[in-house]
Amino acid sequence: MAIQAISICIGLFSWATIEKRSRGKIARLQPIPASAYVVTIFLPVIALSSSTLLTNGLPFRVESNVIAAEAALEDYSPYRASCHSGEGNRLEYSKSCVLGHSNFPPSVAVWGDSHGVEIAAALAEQLAPEKQSVRQLTYSSCPPAINLAKASRPGCRSHNEATLQAIIADPQIQTVILSAYFPVNQKISSDFLDGFKASVEHLESAGKNIIVMYPLPQTTDNAPTMVARSIMLSQKRATSMTLEAFMSKYSESFDLVLGLPPSVTKIESWKNFCINDYCYVGDEGGAYFFDGHHPSMHGARLIARDIANAISPQSDHAVATSIPSI
Repeated sequence: MAIQAISICIGLFSWATIEKRSRGKIARLQPIPASAYVVTIFLPVIALSSSTLLTNGLPFRVESNVIAAEAALEDYSPYRASCHSGEGNRLEYSKSCVLGHSNFPPSVAVWGDSHGVEIAAALAEQLAPEKQSVRQLTYSSCPPAINLAKASRPGCRSHNEATLQAIIADPQIQTVILSAYFPVNQKISSDFLDGFKASVEHLESAGKNIIVMYPLPQTTDNAPTMVARSIMLSQKRATSMTLEAFMSKYSESFDLVLGLPPSVTKIESWKNFCINDYCYVGDEGGAYFFDGHHPSMHGARLIARDIANAISPQSDHAVATSIPSI
């Protein structure tokens, strides 16, 4: 109510001091004086708008922790542009990025869609101190499901076929992390489900260790914006949904992972995001996603810690923050 009252007062003041006095007056002036009159009136508005634009919204208006939370919009892998494949920049297996310890060949591969990009970078951070590296094999909107044809990604099927054969033929790769945005892919067709299971079967037959992650609770808005808003309004941690709603909404995805062979390691990283009865979009360390569903580097580090513990259970993996070599 206070904001509405202030807005009304400002509107009345503007009407009385500017609109009422200038109405009809400008029309009677010559072009040059009229232009000067308009510029004089609106120059302060233009100056304020320009300063707001140039300073990215006058950041001094809010506290530093709010700005830091909003900055998570750019908390994605530093290698997303150069190491993530797409229709216009498909990377062959031999040219794919190797992250982590540069002196050791990769023993781990992350094969998946765009949801695997930050996980690959964060996992490389975790494994680099153990003299291990990670091969990133990600392709935009292309889950690791062989024989899956997508009209929006015509190169996806051939990419997956080539990637699967290359992984199988690479004796250095011992562990394969399969990353997919399950909720959206399950809406495509049963081809995704069949193709994903077939990928697992082929990799297992080749003697590879397979790790699959359960789905994560996506948000209804950009997670950094939600975290920043909650801090600004002095509210409790921003939530995406209740735990009950999450389990219900993603029941098909959970069933898919649960239905995989017992030999497949299943990572429950969603438990880092959901505590007690709610699923959150961030914590004091930042937002878990850099948009509505892609893990941020902060969120990916929590996932990578779980994966690293599954790969090397004897090690104590802290949440690393260093940037891996490439």
